[in-house]
Amino acid sequence: MAETILWLLVGGIVGAMISAWYNTLVSQVQSHSRTSRVRKRQTQDASGEVSRRVVQHYIEHGLEGDLYHPLFLGSSKPLAIVTHPSWKIQRAVFPDDAGLVTLDAAVKNIFEVDQRLISKRQRQGVRIFDGEILYASALEDALGGGLSLRLARCSFFSHATVSLRLDRALRRSRGQTEYLEAHFAGAANTLRSPSVPLAVGSACAMVFIAPDGYDYIAIQHRSAEVLAQGNLRSVVPCYGMESNQIGGVVSKYGVLAYNFLREYGEEIFDLEEVVHSVSSRRSSPDWILSLPPIASIESELTSGRTKLYATGVCILPRVGIVSVALLARSTSASFFEEVRAETRANWESIEGGNASPPIEFMRLDDSRIDEWIANQQLGESSSFAIDQARRILRSK
Repeated sequence: MAETILWLLVGGIVGAMISAWYNTLVSQVQSHSRTSRVRKRQTQDASGEVSRRVVQHYIEHGLEGDLYHPLFLGSSKPLAIVTHPSWKIQRAVFPDDAGLVTLDAAVKNIFEVDQRLISKRQRQGVRIFDGEILYASALEDALGGGLSLRLARCSFFSHATVSLRLDRALRRSRGQTEYLEAHFAGAANTLRSPSVPLAVGSACAMVFIAPDGYDYIAIQHRSAEVLAQGNLRSVVPCYGMESNQIGGVVSKYGVLAYNFLREYGEEIFDLEEVVHSVSSRRSSPDWILSLPPIASIESELTSGRTKLYATGVCILPRVGIVSVALLARSTSASFFEEVRAETRANWESIEGGNASPPIEFMRLDDSRIDEWIANQQLGESSSFAIDQARRILRSK
């Protein structure tokens, strides 16, 4: 009897050891597999492979005319950006949206969510939050000069589903483009009747006049943890838009200005408390204006020392986003010195050292910007925003 009990104990211990060893082995294999996929994505991003597949798709389908050919970036080769000549604009959008966007905030629309795909990417280290984002329900008068985006609310997970499906298809060995072709067949068709929620974001070229008299722009190196355009350099702030309303209370600023103020504080000064400001249990969306960095840029805008312009609209078929390019132009050298001294990047920027800080301020005509774009190491929305900024500032 004692011997039987002993063998049962030994068997239990050995079984537990084997089970623990097996679980450890499975965990290590899964971790190695996730690491391999992350490294593969980083290699593809660094080489510009995915963007080239998008460009090639449009050329092969006779839509090269819808691709954006930059004018002031050192190269006129088409980028993975879909736009139209009438979508290049220059409208002051502070304090209001100047008719460029119209928001229907009353209803949050429901779209498909692929929770399995989202969870998989979250396990690989990408931060995907269950919040809200604005999407473009239509672009009115797209080809007639009266540019106007109609916006509505949806779950961020709905946008993530579209973005991740695009990303998955384009990264496959042969670059499967059926999903791209089904939902992003040209500029006008995509936005006149979108069949998936096209999240609306903005890339803002923050341009400062420095004490040396030259224009300087803020550039960040985006973390691999960012869903859209990770592993690339970009302008800062670069973000998805949220509503400028809480309940029935509307901000005194339009959608474009409000989101710029919010993201300026979050991305340049690491004000994490403004993340998902609409769901922050506040009674007014304008509570963010009391935060010192945001109050400071608001003062600059109100005084006219900083101007905020919308400079163009484009579609990013690689990630399923409609991007409104902005130019925030500061003419105060002392304000530039203040911002540069106080900047503290948030998690969206890769930690750097003296050679490459998370956010760096460089001359707008720096040749490195042109090299990054030529090598497809700068996000498409940022390339578009910088080209528009150079277009406008060179004409002054």
